Amino acid sequence: MFSLFGKRHEARRLDRDCRAIIRSDELAYRPSHLEKIGALVIEYLEQARKTGSIEPIDPPNWLKNVHREARKKHDQARLSAATLAIIYLRAQKLGEDGTPVCRNIDNYLLKWRTEPSPSGTTDVEQETPP
Repeated sequence: MFSLFGKRHEARRLDRDCRAIIRSDELAYRPSHLEKIGALVIEYLEQARKTGSIEPIDPPNWLKNVHREARKKHDQARLSAATLAIIYLRAQKLGEDGTPVCRNIDNYLLKWRTEPSPSGTTDVEQETPP
């Protein structure tokens, strides 16, 4: 019973954090910045899934290091992207309770998906500091 309550509590916390990050970024930044965040989230999730495991995984240490470095360097795009990727991976570990969190992040990624260029890479403008 306690683990079930714990999973639901964790899922609600992740959902709240996910919504707060997405809402604050959408209010504060231009679409090009949001597209950059979306591209980075996709990149981080693809790299994390390269372990070959079909089971949901814990956020890898390299992703936590990216998060830490982005926070130190005040790189908001990388910080938001790493945080959303970590939240996504943790929500996947929760199974059915984490599904709404993953859905919220998937919707964000669909909304701010960048169009691939003919070369197969995504064109993302570099954000200039204010």
